[in-house]
Amino acid sequence: CGVLSVFLLSSCFGWDENTVPSGLVVKQWEGYSMMLPKNWEDLSESEQVIPAPSEGKIELVAKSKENKAGFSNNLIILSDDLQKPSTSQDYSLLNNVGTQKESLDYVGLGSEKLVFNDGTESKVYVFEAKYNLQTQRYKYIQTAKVCDQRKGYLLTVGILASNKEVDKYKDLLKTFSCAPNNEEL
Repeated sequence: CGVLSVFLLSSCFGWDENTVPSGLVVKQWEGYSMMLPKNWEDLSESEQVIPAPSEGKIELVAKSKENKAGFSNNLIILSDDLQKPSTSQDYSLLNNVGTQKESLDYVGLGSEKLVFNDGTESKVYVFEAKYNLQTQRYKYIQTAKVCDQRKGYLLTVGILASNKEVDKYKDLLKTFSCAPNNEEL
């Protein structure tokens, strides 16, 4: 699907104008697509938005245009070429273990099975942590998706710790979909 029309683009990934919830828009990048809130902006092309990860690469950095208490809700998607075939559940678990080790003041708030809109199962983790010593504690909703058994995507939404709308962001993460030539696992 090389057509740039949003209607045609969305139909390539199984969405049409009747299945995209109000307030969301379907976005496509190389290898995957996802719905994002209409009032969020893609900062991926901005220089030095976030530090480079120790492994893999930054695929997407998006944030809300709405700022509360000096913070905007945001989404970061990292990717990595996997050394051996994996599943979304295993990749999510592996990344959560790494997140616990690398985060400051990590406090787990829960985890559960997450089923992407295409039926693929993974695990979603909700936790609070500090990004660095100068920041306050934020709440994160994190999951992973493996495409074509060898491309892992780590999806992390950051929100204020006081934000109670965790399910809304889990639903947003469920819209992540591998491109048609990248079969999901």
